[in-house]
Amino acid sequence: MLKKKVLIHAIAGGYGGAERTIECLVPNLAARMDLSFAVQNEVHKKNLGVIARNLQFPIYDLQKGRSIVDVLRSAISTLRLCREKKFDCVVTNTNKSAFVFALIHFFLDPKIKIFVFVRDYQWVYARTIFWSLRGRAMILAPSKAIVDLWPQEYGDVPDVLLVPSSFPSRRHKEIIIIPDCNDDVAKRDLVLDSMNSILVLGTVNSWKGIDIAIDAIAELALDFEDIVLDVVGDFVTEEYRQFLFEKIDSRGIYGKVRFHSRVSDVSDFIAKSLCVVSASVPWNGGPETFGRTIIEAWSMLKPVVASNCGGPRYLIKHSIDGLLFEPGDSHGLAQAIRTLIEDPELRWTLAINGRIKFLTSYTTEKVSEKLVDLIFK
Repeated sequence: MLKKKVLIHAIAGGYGGAERTIECLVPNLAARMDLSFAVQNEVHKKNLGVIARNLQFPIYDLQKGRSIVDVLRSAISTLRLCREKKFDCVVTNTNKSAFVFALIHFFLDPKIKIFVFVRDYQWVYARTIFWSLRGRAMILAPSKAIVDLWPQEYGDVPDVLLVPSSFPSRRHKEIIIIPDCNDDVAKRDLVLDSMNSILVLGTVNSWKGIDIAIDAIAELALDFEDIVLDVVGDFVTEEYRQFLFEKIDSRGIYGKVRFHSRVSDVSDFIAKSLCVVSASVPWNGGPETFGRTIIEAWSMLKPVVASNCGGPRYLIKHSIDGLLFEPGDSHGLAQAIRTLIEDPELRWTLAINGRIKFLTSYTTEKVSEKLVDLIFK
């Protein structure tokens, strides 16, 4: 059987979980599809290039830049590429890619399937994109959380495959829930002796709740002298960096919070942590639409603590495979971490149950299967 020709269109200036998720899926997808990529970000392009050495798929470098002229140039290049290569399917993985196809889909063969991944609430011209692509594209989401804020962010709510009665549909579109994923890793022993590192992973911005985690550490430091907060990720703005350092200074916990630049492999940080925390809030551009760091922690047998909103609210069963606290509640976060410090047996139970959930639903193999089934449907 001939492989379907699939273009994964992921043009964006930044690099994050959306790009990493696709990179994890590529080996599995390439076994079933004739893949091509259109990208802009240099990190994403480099990582795909390494993978392509063994799998032999083309990577097209499109026009960089954020101006409307740059986007139009990308759109023209994409249109030419689609006409030349005659793809059976296109998967857009970014806001800018979705906007490009909102502009050009009128000129494409109607037989080409278009899938649009919606991964966050920061999309520019979202209403224009979904108005243009109505009835033409299938909307994919990393979790059900994406529809929580859909009405005010994107307009009329489409049907949702896994929760069809939750929202009315006026446009007869559907969202199919595709979880983010992480490479499965070799099983790691979880050290039950209390470690002192509380770990937060991800870009350091105002909706990730880093300030809440800092306040929680300040509270815990009164009783646990060795506790530290490790934050791994790059700052979005100098203003927010200054805000966090002023908070650290005002709480008198200088040295208790350690910032690290983004790294390609966070496994060492996870392995040395007591737990992984996702403290994101449903304001300032949040919440998390999935919570990929939770899956990464589960894959390595680490317990997780997360705010009860967005994707983590759907991922975690409280006290079964993780602990939830109310968004913005630093005392609630501190109490959850305290519980883990003082109860090694609970840490082990949460870690085991999280690992089982990861293996059952969130390995690259499981997620790839679901995406392949959709494309071949």
